[in-house]
Amino acid sequence: MFALSGEVARTQLSTVPAPKGFRWRASIPRSNLVAVRHLRHLARACTAPHRIAVSSVVAAWLIGACTPNTDAHRVAAVTTDVSLLTLYIGPGGGQTRQLIATPRDGNGAALEGRTVTWASLSPSIVSVSPTGLVTALSLGSASITASSGGAQGAVSVTVVPVPVGTVSIAADSIALQRSPLAAGSLALGVQLRDSAGVALAPRPVFWASSAPDIAAVSAAGVVSAVGNGEAIVRVSVESATDSVVVTVTATDDLPDGFDIAIASVRWTQGSQNELGNIPMLLGGRDAAVLVTLSSPSELSVDDEIELRILDGLGAVLWADTLSARVEAGTASMLAPNVEFLVPSAVLRLDRSWQVRRDPRGLLADADADTDVYPADPQPLDAIDPPPLRIRFVPISLTSHGGATGDVDTGNVEEYLRLVRQIAPVGPIEVEVGPTFVTSTSFGTPPSGGEGSFWIPVLSQLDQARVASPTHSDWYWMGVVRPPSGFNFTAFGGYGYIPALGSSYGAGTRTALVVQVGWFNYEPGTRELVIHELGHNLGRFHAPCGSAAGPDPSFPIADGRIGDGGNDTWSFQQALTARAYPVAPNTGDVMGYCSPKWYGAYNYEGIVTFRGSATVTLMAGGTRRDLLYVTGETDGRSISLLPPRSMMGVPSTPDPSGGWTAIGLDAAGAELFRFPFALARWDHELERRPIAVGVPLDETLRERLRELRVVGPGGLGASLTLP
Repeated sequence: MFALSGEVARTQLSTVPAPKGFRWRASIPRSNLVAVRHLRHLARACTAPHRIAVSSVVAAWLIGACTPNTDAHRVAAVTTDVSLLTLYIGPGGGQTRQLIATPRDGNGAALEGRTVTWASLSPSIVSVSPTGLVTALSLGSASITASSGGAQGAVSVTVVPVPVGTVSIAADSIALQRSPLAAGSLALGVQLRDSAGVALAPRPVFWASSAPDIAAVSAAGVVSAVGNGEAIVRVSVESATDSVVVTVTATDDLPDGFDIAIASVRWTQGSQNELGNIPMLLGGRDAAVLVTLSSPSELSVDDEIELRILDGLGAVLWADTLSARVEAGTASMLAPNVEFLVPSAVLRLDRSWQVRRDPRGLLADADADTDVYPADPQPLDAIDPPPLRIRFVPISLTSHGGATGDVDTGNVEEYLRLVRQIAPVGPIEVEVGPTFVTSTSFGTPPSGGEGSFWIPVLSQLDQARVASPTHSDWYWMGVVRPPSGFNFTAFGGYGYIPALGSSYGAGTRTALVVQVGWFNYEPGTRELVIHELGHNLGRFHAPCGSAAGPDPSFPIADGRIGDGGNDTWSFQQALTARAYPVAPNTGDVMGYCSPKWYGAYNYEGIVTFRGSATVTLMAGGTRRDLLYVTGETDGRSISLLPPRSMMGVPSTPDPSGGWTAIGLDAAGAELFRFPFALARWDHELERRPIAVGVPLDETLRERLRELRVVGPGGLGASLTLP
């Protein structure tokens, strides 16, 4: 039982279960029925979410369960006194600003007594205190938020430098002079301050001249003298400005007695000696002409240098003019004042050249004679060599499953890259010949490539060259692929070193190299090609990297190139802006050091060697029957192989060679006497090849019974022929 008296009494109904057939009932005294009806009326008046169904079970707590509507007291939005704010920052720190935030209900009315939380989304740019005080810390943009009761407002803040109040140039007026010896320029500085006079950090300023033809000013504030007169140079930044008066006096004349002279001129196509007398090679390579000047002091203006190429009558066929920076003293060939590139088509034997300084007369000096070099046009020092013809030949090794050197028309230029860049030759012709087969063993894996492989294959390929009806005068470069299982080769190549440049008989123009791509060192084969070709062109090893049998006449003890190298090929190919000098400590290509270049000594040696090979000789000789004599000597004994009868080009007789091949008949009568010089193998210190092709006619073929080879000091050997 419970009763209502003034307010609903909260009474726990009994939880004791009713006896079977009974049920609990709440009895309300009749005097309280009016109150119950009143509670039900209140329940219906409540809003739906808060209605209470009055029953005999819950009536005890109905009063007070129906609460009033609270939407008018909830925070619907937060507003701030500003939405966009700009603050300044300067040497004295950042500007501050107090923000005000107001929580509001759904009707926009301000709500009192609500807590506001402030936050900066970029605290490194602006900070905000718990009360909304914003402080600028660094340049940039940031957002400040004000939060209350689940609602939020925001202020966008931009921090910018404090405005410039004044800009000041250090001087009110300056005087400049311009002459060939004086630059006539001055860099102006400025001081920036804010409205309170506090110095500001540098910021972009803008310069202008009232008369640029008198005094020009750069964006960096450098004032340059141009012509006589007066100009006003003004600087501005934001709304602040300042100016300076610039007075200029100018002259284009050199002082009395001042002389600029052409000190030296050097022609080069890759390497040049100190005398500058290595001739140019016609037929394919451009020439670089390096000019140095001598001057008492530095010039503030550029000089002009002109190179002229003239015909036999003195008419100018080609000319080029370049600007030259003139320093005090005499320039060196490592850093010449100008470098001309003369096209190969302009180079001819019947032409001359001359260099002139200041060809337009804009910078006249005290001595006109030193402005021309040489005083009279100089004939072009050049030779017209025959084409360098190279035939690459794949070598097939039958004793190793037919492993064949990888060279064809698609990759042959990879073998030639260094040859084209630095070899002292004229035009180059190249082709790939048919595969040459040999049964000679490369060795036993994993190490091979000893002289016992290279020398027999070299001799076999050389005989094929001499016997060739169309290519005996070409340089043959056999290409070897080390067989599978070999990871080391004692030698990367082998070649003959002939005694005469004009000869293309036995033991002259044949070499062998390992194929491109076999070495881990990518340029390896390219260096081998030019190295072995250098041997075929008469050059010995340079004493660099412990090369065997170095040239005793090499002028630099450690086999370096020294001064005089210039990369004219890269200049010609437009890969560089000039013919850059090659470092003097670069290894000569005939040694074993890297990187490699032809020094003047070997460069000149090849030019001379090829110069002895006339066009007539190089174009091909008369092929005929030969007695091809081969063998070797160590200087103490001679070993001869049975001679071979073949068609080919005879060797060139060399009476000064010190060796003689002699043929005798059965009675001992002399049938022929053929003088020759021994060639060399490039890796052998004592052993030297005997290879000579002696003309053979029918009389010799029928009567020849004994062959003798005689060397210096009575050294000799003989073979009895069937």
